[in-house]
Amino acid sequence: MHGLVWVKGRLVTGADSCLGVAERGFLYGDGLFETVRVYRGIPFAWRRHQARLAAGCEVLKMPFPGEEVEAGMQAVLSAAELTEGSLRVTVTRGEAPRGLLASPEVKPTVVIAAYPGEPYPPAAYRRG
Repeated sequence: MHGLVWVKGRLVTGADSCLGVAERGFLYGDGLFETVRVYRGIPFAWRRHQARLAAGCEVLKMPFPGEEVEAGMQAVLSAAELTEGSLRVTVTRGEAPRGLLASPEVKPTVVIAAYPGEPYPPAAYRRG
């Protein structure tokens, strides 16, 4: 991972991003993500992506950290000066002791990574 990344409320470089070994997203895949295309500095169809994230969190019975996601997106877009590219917005259950069920008090982890440039090679647009 390169560039700027929002991890657990902090803007860091990709090389400095780190999750704890008790992170349930890392241990169990307990989370979800959306990849959002950015055109002219604006996340395309963001409200639909946000609604899917919120609905996914509800299905997984974990709180949706909407304010942190919004703050992280704005921080990453601004700091990375991202005009064309994509964002990967990841929300996991968070860090908790091992075991099948995490406590309801566990705070979700938010990771938002910026990827500048065209996300797909030109060949992806050709037909046939």
